[in-house]
This record gives sequence, C-alpha cells and structure tokens, in this order.
Amino acid sequence: ALSILQSINSAMHLHDTQPGVLSTQKNTGRVYLNDLEKDKRYSKWPNRIEYLVFSSSMQLEKIASNTFNLILVADITSQTGIEAVKNLVEVYKEDWPVHLGVILQGEQQLVNLVLQAIKNLYKLDETYPTQFLSQLSPEISFEEALSLYNTFCKECTYDEEYLQPYERCKHFCEITGLCGPSQWILNGKVLSIDGEFMTQLYTQLVMEKRYVQVLAMKGVLSAPFSSFFEKAQYEKVVTRINANITSQESNQVTLVEPSEGVIFELSEAPKLATITVYKKHPGDHLVKMAFETLQRFSHLPIRLRFLIEEFDEPEVCLLYTALETGTIEEECKYGTHTLFEYYKTIQSKTPVENGVAVNSRFVHSESLLSFRDVHLLYETEVKRLNMSSVLSELETLETPNTSDILEKISFIGLSSIQHLSDFKSYDSKPIPESMWKESLSREIGEPETFVVKVLLNPMSEEGQKLASLVQWLLSVGAQVKVVFNPDIKLTEKVLPIHRYYQLWIRKSFEEPMEINGKANHVFTLSLDSPESWFTLQGENTYDLDNLILEGNTPVNYKLQSLMIKGQCAQEFKGFEIEPPNGLQLQLKQNSSFVSDTIVMKNFGYFQFKANPGLYSISLASGRSSELFHIESSSLVAVEDIKGPTVFLKAAKNKGFEDEELLDSHSVEELGDTIHVFSLASGKLYERLLRIMVTSVVANTKNPVKFWLLEDFFTQEFKDSLFYLSRALNFQYEFVSYKWPSWLYRQKEKQRIIWAYKILFLDVLFPLEVPKVIYIDADQVVRSDIKELWEMDLQGAPYAYTPFCDSNPDTEGFRFWKHGYWKNHLGQKPYHISALYVVDLVKFRSMGAGDTLRVLYENMAPNPDSLANLDQDLPNFAQVQIPIFSCLRS
Repeated sequence: ALSILQSINSAMHLHDTQPGVLSTQKNTGRVYLNDLEKDKRYSKWPNRIEYLVFSSSMQLEKIASNTFNLILVADITSQTGIEAVKNLVEVYKEDWPVHLGVILQGEQQLVNLVLQAIKNLYKLDETYPTQFLSQLSPEISFEEALSLYNTFCKECTYDEEYLQPYERCKHFCEITGLCGPSQWILNGKVLSIDGEFMTQLYTQLVMEKRYVQVLAMKGVLSAPFSSFFEKAQYEKVVTRINANITSQESNQVTLVEPSEGVIFELSEAPKLATITVYKKHPGDHLVKMAFETLQRFSHLPIRLRFLIEEFDEPEVCLLYTALETGTIEEECKYGTHTLFEYYKTIQSKTPVENGVAVNSRFVHSESLLSFRDVHLLYETEVKRLNMSSVLSELETLETPNTSDILEKISFIGLSSIQHLSDFKSYDSKPIPESMWKESLSREIGEPETFVVKVLLNPMSEEGQKLASLVQWLLSVGAQVKVVFNPDIKLTEKVLPIHRYYQLWIRKSFEEPMEINGKANHVFTLSLDSPESWFTLQGENTYDLDNLILEGNTPVNYKLQSLMIKGQCAQEFKGFEIEPPNGLQLQLKQNSSFVSDTIVMKNFGYFQFKANPGLYSISLASGRSSELFHIESSSLVAVEDIKGPTVFLKAAKNKGFEDEELLDSHSVEELGDTIHVFSLASGKLYERLLRIMVTSVVANTKNPVKFWLLEDFFTQEFKDSLFYLSRALNFQYEFVSYKWPSWLYRQKEKQRIIWAYKILFLDVLFPLEVPKVIYIDADQVVRSDIKELWEMDLQGAPYAYTPFCDSNPDTEGFRFWKHGYWKNHLGQKPYHISALYVVDLVKFRSMGAGDTLRVLYENMAPNPDSLANLDQDLPNFAQVQIPIFSCLRS
C-alpha cells in the first residue's frame, strides 16, 4: 500500500501540464508563403546558422534559414480568421526570418481555390501570395475570389477535381482539435497571444530563438535546423491539443466520486480506467462518443459506465443495443416504448451536469468535441497517476475487483491534493496530505516565527543538502516538519551511502563547522564552494584524501581569490554572431599584466582569477589585437565575494572582416625551457610527484619548468616544493581553473582529476607557453625528455603512446580490440594517458578544447560512457582531433 501511495503521489508531482508539440508535417495540407533558403528576397542574408546559435542579443537575426516555422490555422469565412490572415501578411512585410505557412478552413470550394492560388502565384512571383491574401474578406464569394486570382494570373484556372488540400486541412483540424477561427503554431507549439499581435509574436519568436540556442549548445541540434523543427522531434509530440484537459494541475481538476451505473466492457480483464458518462439532460452525444472511443481504441484496457437521468432516445438506444447484442451499432432497431421501459430500469441521479469522467476526473461536455478528446482525457489521467504501475502492484497482491479499486485510488489521490491548493513546495508542486504520515514524519522545533515543511529522500544527494539546510532553519527560529520519502526499491546505487554532505552557513569565515563521522571509516574531504570562489587547502596536519575522524580533527581551507567570469560575443554588421573562438584576452590592473586566457567557443566563456579591485580586460598582442577590437566597456570591478560577470563585445577591425582568427598553425619557436604539466591529490601521490620531478630534472639537460594544478595540493607540499626547486634548480608555477557551471560536473574526486588532465588544456596555461608534456605523478623518467619536447607531431595537436600488445597473457583485458571500441576506432590504436605531449599553439588554433568539451558534455551524463575519462575522451575524439602515436619504446 505504501509503494502504491508513493507511486501516485510522485506521478502527480512530476505530471507535466505544459502542452506538447504538434507535428506539422506535409500531410497537414499546409501551404507556405515564402522560403528563406531559396527566395531571392533573402538572397543577401547570411545563411550560416552559427549567426543565430551564438547570438546573445534580444533581436531576431536575419538568417536565410527556415528555422522558425510559423503556421496559421484560420477559418477564412470568419472575421477573426481574416484578421489573422492580415496579421500574417504584416509579418511577411516586416522581413522577419520566419517561414510562413497557412492551414485553411471554411467553405470547401473557396478554401481549395485559395490554397491553389497561393501555390501557383508563388511560382510566378514571391510576393503575389501575400498580395492576394491581403485582399480577402469574410464575405468574399468563390466567384469573387476566382476573379481576384485572375487579376494576378489571367491564365490560371481552378481545378475542381483537386480536393486534396482541403481534405488534408480539414483532417488536421479534426485530429488536433484546432477548429476555431484562428490558431498560431510556432515550431509545433500552439501560441497564446493576447494584446498587440506583432509585439507579442516577436516576443514569442525571441523566446523560441533562446530555446533553439540552448538545444544547439547541448548538442541536440545540428544544422540544417529546418527539417528538424518540421518533424518536431525535439520534444514530446502530441496529436491533439485541448488545454481544458491537459493543462489542469492536479489540485485544480474537477472531481466526482465514483457512482453505481450501467457497466459495459469487452472483457473481464482488469482495466486501467473507467470512462463514466454523465447524462443529466438530453443532447451532447456523449454515449456515442464513449462507444466510439472504445471502438477505435479497443486495445486499451478501459470500461464504460453510464449514468442517465433524463430520457434521450438515440443515446439510450445505442446503450441498449450494445448491452443486448454485445456490438456497437448506430442504427436503432428498437421502438420508443421498448427503449423507455429500459430507461426506467437504469435511470439514476447524476451528481454533475453533462460530461465525462475518467476514473474520478470530470470534464464538462463543452470541452469534449469528439471521441479524440475522451481518448486524450484517458491518456492524461492514466499518466497523471501512473496507473500502469498501480495496476501492476495490485495484480501482484492478487486483489479482487481491481478496476473498482483503481477508480477509488484515483479519487483518493486527487482528493488529497485538493486540500493543499494554498501550499506550494520549492518546485511549485503541491505535496498531498496523504504523504504526511506520522510514521514517516517528524516535527522539530517550536513554531516561533514560521513553519517549513520539507519532503526529502535522505539517501539522495539533494536530500543530504536539504538536511543541512534544516539545521540552519532551526537556528533562525523555524519549526520544521520533515517527511522522509526514501526510494521503496533499494539498489546498489542507493545503498550503501558513499557520500556525506554538510552545508556550512555562517556569519563569518571564523565560525567553524563540525563534521560527525564514524572513526573506523577513511574519508576523502572535498569542498563544494560557490562558483566564484577559488579555494585551497590551508595548514592541515591530516591527509584530506585519507582522513580518519578521531576526536577533534581540525581542517582548514582558505579563499585564495575570486573569479571574474564572462561571455564574449562577436559583432558583425550590427548582428551578434558566433563567439570569437580563440580570442586571446589579458587582465590588467593599473596597466600591469595580471593574467591571460582565451575565449571558448562554448558560450563565448572565459574566466580570470582576481582579488578585490578595479581591472581592465584587453586583447593580447598578436593576431587577436590585429584582427579585433573590443567595443563594449572593458572595465570590471571585483567588489564582493560573489564575483562579477562580464559581457564583452568584440568586432573585426576594418579590412580584416574576412580573416579567420584560428589559422591552425603549429609551434615555430620552442625555446630552451621545457614545460611539464602534472597534478596529484593526497599525500601519497604528492610524495610520488616529488620523485617524478626529481627523475625528470636528473635526466634532462635543458631547463625545466613544472606547471602544477594547485586545486588539490596540501600547503605542506607547496612549501616543500620551494626548497626542492632550489636544491635541484628547476622552475615551477601553480595553475588552476574553476569548473564552469554550464559544464557537466563530475562527482567523484578521482574523475574530477582525470577531467582536469584533458578538458582545459587550452585555458590552463599562459598564452606564452607553446608546448607542454604531461607526466603522471607516479611515473619515473629515465631519459632526457627533450626528445619528446622536440618531437614532430606531424600536424596533430597532441601525441600519446598506444597501449602495448606484446604480452599474450593480457590479451583478454584489451577492451579496445573488441565490441564498441573496435567498431569505433577501426584501424586506429587506443592510447594511454600517463604521458603525452600537447602542442598548445596547434591545440588552441584548431579549437580542440571546445570540441573535447562538447563531446564530453554529450557523453558524460551516461554512466556507461567515459569509464576512463582522461583516456576514453581523446581516443573517442580521434575522428575530429587526430592523435600522433608515439613509439612504444
């Protein structure tokens, strides 16, 4: 019973009341008025879809692409429909980048003529269709419309036998339920426009543009977008729209308690839903509608119930025939007397007006146009309460009268949520009273100031964060009622819990936070800090990668600096187009250099580390300043711990409009100093890193500079490195990069470390560093790494060593030689990531970092992908980013 309760309550909370997307494919009878990709009218517009995808403005860029498909469904015999047609003509005149089409209703001959005229006139002149439509009126006759048609084309005639366009339009309207005077459909979404039409439509188009950009950034879309949106495959596709059925929240629906009535069903198997017809007055062919639903969807597990209060001969006859013969027939073979006598045996009071209920959700007959609406109501309510899952649970319990019980469960579930219409949880979904069971809840604190109700799963990460927040709420005088909502079915992914989370909310940095844990466990401690904070370990006696909580174990962190993050857009001829990928930026304070970075193609993102103060952002000397200049203000103030967000606009210098910023060249001058990159976490690997550093310096004749990722080092290691560098005569510098909020975040510390080895190579190091050799902390170098430093990578941005295959005893462990990896790699080898060389100039110039991050974002959410993240990602990306294979010896 508890699992059933949780199932329906969870389903109600997750139920989506947003309308779906209609498919507007060619069999709808639509006719287009323009084609942005082919018409001469748009021939001078840019056709690169990137101009749209990477724009950050609140304007519609003039792109010659049929990305925005606006369809008008209109009855041209009504005043409202004709006014909508006039608005469509105005949109065309505005030169907005919108693909315009019509689906028309009205008198058959007139609709066919108008649709034929649009298609034929478009072939003569691109502007003729809108000129023709602008002269239509609600009173226009077929003869007048034909005469108007002939003023544009004297040779054109009306084909009386070609009725397909009208039939398709009519079928589309019947199927979708869009049978009113006018409806607007943008990329499959039915628009609701109130007020000034052009302003409202423009706002909707800009919102759709933003949505397209999000989908493109996530890698869901790829050009050309037009066919993609035509099929509306990017969202849940629906065949019918009825807001009175699908858009009602669970606490807003009309309920009616199940009553006794005449039952009709095709089999005795348990049914997911009972469709009850309430007939208080004659009219509204609801009995016929219910039987049509059962007839057309006979595969569905449904049964019918009828409550008829007043005599309605056609409807009673339909019911009587079905019960007597077991078949559904519209032709009535019984007399009025027979039917009336039967009616008296089934007559019953109805608690509501004419309408239909599925289980207990009632909809008035005014909202039901056909059997398709009854079917839509069935689909909505079965999904709302997850009735399939409930039925499975009941069948497991071998419960008798399953169909009746399902109906009662529906009524109880929806009734419980009705009482909470004044309470909204954090995600704006009401929590039903039935979930506040005493056995699952606990009240904490006195109701001094306010009462907070918290529903949480204690075994989830979000639940752990909320639990810490509850402690803080108690400290500010709240009474908190906590309801535990754990997963009913426990799996290995849920238990045992491997992660403990505690939220630190204090008035100052000096106030400590106490962590309680079992002393016999070994923990790894990580800090989940705000995005704008660069935090490091402070002076600690303990190894935070192998932490044992014994007594009072003080741990210190320090806030090293804050982050300046931003986005950079490229402006071209008044339009904001794709970010200037690879644009090199410098951060200065009082004209003194602080740091530098590059602009990513991913959202035009960049970041700097900075302390409080006033800074300026400028272009680095070289190709960036030669081709570009910054148009927006470049001053930025770091004045609080939130850190500023900067929006830059860069534009090409005159005469360089056609020059490419990334010219895909390689390193020309390496210099004498060899640059080595490495990282480590925990005192064990810090000791191994010292050994690796010592072995590199001992065997290399050239000067060596080490670049070390600072994020995970202890203060003790950083202090010791100073003395080691003086003793062995090498240089070192710490680098760090804050994980961007828009990039999928790894949760395990080891996987975060792997990610830093590959995802941010283009932005980790100063721009003056031409090349870098990565060496794992646990490696020992036995020869001069100058050979790697001077290696010709033959045009590739990096070089890795392929896995060895000389030992036959390990053949079974070579996963890349069979299955998925074998098919993906083909003849390419699978490489190891313990040692590799990166040509940073080539890597940046070809945008390799952006490509790797896009691939990572698409693959990382899948738990079966990127098992060995630092190796799998570059090996998977070999098609886009070639790897030079080093010799194995």
